[in-house]
Amino acid sequence: MDTDLPATYATPAPETTAFSPEKWWLVFHDETLNALMEKSFEGNLDLAQYVARLQQALASGRQRSAERLPYVNLEGTASRSQQNSVSGEIVGTAQSYFVAAGYEVDLWRKVVTRDRAQAIEAAATRQELHAHHLTLKINSLSCRFT
Repeated sequence: MDTDLPATYATPAPETTAFSPEKWWLVFHDETLNALMEKSFEGNLDLAQYVARLQQALASGRQRSAERLPYVNLEGTASRSQQNSVSGEIVGTAQSYFVAAGYEVDLWRKVVTRDRAQAIEAAATRQELHAHHLTLKINSLSCRFT
């Protein structure tokens, strides 16, 4: 069975809004719902608190990861003194430098375990943020349709 399809159609297909899972409510084209959703996220202090917790957990993880690297510490001091005496001027210069280097050998996998725990904590915080997002969306949706 051979079917010839036309090269073009008489009416073009209507333009559709690209679906975004993060903003799924936009497919309803409901301005009231859009306003409710926007208001629930705008200036939400609870949401800001969850975001801050996530940023803190990620920063703490980066800090813990940095502890696994070798470190070098260099300190230096310099001083110059001048004294006038009966025998003439005495000028003194003193300099001192200190260098320290170190690395923690992880024989009992304490550092790796601590890093893993930190990653799990960050993942849990990310899930709490996601759950709060969903709660806000559901509450806004129930306000609109009840």
